[in-house]
Amino acid sequence: MKRTNMFAVRPLSGDGEQVLRDLLDASAALWNEINYQRLMRYNDEDGFGGDVWDADTGRLEGKYKGVLGASTAQTVRRANSEAWRGFFENKKAYHDESNTSV
Repeated sequence: MKRTNMFAVRPLSGDGEQVLRDLLDASAALWNEINYQRLMRYNDEDGFGGDVWDADTGRLEGKYKGVLGASTAQTVRRANSEAWRGFFENKKAYHDESNTSV
């Protein structure tokens, strides 16, 4: 069982709002870059060789540590890995080899 704490964030100033937007933008960008690297490897496109798990997520994580902080960047990377693991579990459980249209 996972525990999740939910809370509302309301910036108290215009500067606070900008900091929050920068944080959210960097989090989304990191997620998208990691996902893109893994997707290209999954589809074996654009010369990306190797396995989905061979993506250089550490380099991408390091790129965003300055804005997000090391802990948050690592959490985004870990959550993306969990999403990909879930994808592979569902694919293994429900993929029909005889159906080539999907």
